[in-house]
Amino acid sequence: MALSVLGVAAVLFRKRPGRAKVETSPGILARLSYQALFLDLFYQKTVVPFSVQVGKATNWLDSRAWDGLVHLLSKGQVVGAQLVQFADRYLVDGLVNGVAKLAKRVGHWLSTPRSGQIQTYLIRALAVTVLVLAILILW
Repeated sequence: MALSVLGVAAVLFRKRPGRAKVETSPGILARLSYQALFLDLFYQKTVVPFSVQVGKATNWLDSRAWDGLVHLLSKGQVVGAQLVQFADRYLVDGLVNGVAKLAKRVGHWLSTPRSGQIQTYLIRALAVTVLVLAILILW
């Protein structure tokens, strides 16, 4: 059976020397198929130049705008940290040390004259209370 099919195919498709070849131009579908529907050309003319321009724009934006902004923010952060360090060292530490020295002096002032009279202690405690209240009210 297979041999008979091969024999029929050989008879039908053999080359005949007396026949002239007829050349036909390929149709539109054949040309489109051969050129892959011109997708490569379309891609090269549209997508590639757009991608190149987007790459150039993002490179410029990254190197000029973003880098400058990041450097500016980092310098601002350094200056801010130095200001906080100054405020901590001289304002906060100074205030805490000043309160400690004030407490030490008041304690020394209250403990030196030991007369043994309750009236003296009460007057001094009242004076300190009035002084603290005046400071708090005026602050």
